Amino acid sequence: MDARITYDTDAKLAYLYLFPASAFYQIQETEELEVNPSLLLDIDSEGRIVGIELFGMLAEKIAPLSGAEHIYTMHDEMFSFYLSSQKVHATFVFNGIKFCFADADYQDFVGFDVIDSNLYERQLLMQLVKP
Repeated sequence: MDARITYDTDAKLAYLYLFPASAFYQIQETEELEVNPSLLLDIDSEGRIVGIELFGMLAEKIAPLSGAEHIYTMHDEMFSFYLSSQKVHATFVFNGIKFCFADADYQDFVGFDVIDSNLYERQLLMQLVKP
C-alpha cells in the first residue's frame, strides 16, 4: 500500500490523499478552503475532495504522520482523520467533508469527518482505516 500522507521538507508542504492509490479519479480543480487558505483542496470530476495540500505550520503539524498508509478511524459509521484530540471549536463543511478547527478563527486545523457517504464510497475508504 502507498503512503497516504507525504511531506516535502524543502518546500514545507504536506499532502493528504483521501482515497487509496487503487481509486481512480481525475483532479478537475484545486480550491482554497474558504475559511483557511493554508488548506488547498484537490477536487475530482465527481465533486469529491481527493487530496488536501497543507502549507506552513499546518504542514509541519502533519509531518510526523508522513508515510502513513492508514489514515482513518471509524466512529458511528463515519470515517474520521484527526491530528490530535484537541477540542473542536469551529467546523466548516465543504463537498461532503466537515473540517474541524481548535479555534474560532479556523486557523488551527485538527482534522475532518467524511459526512457524505453517497459521495465518498465506503468500500474505498475502508481500505484506509487504521487496524
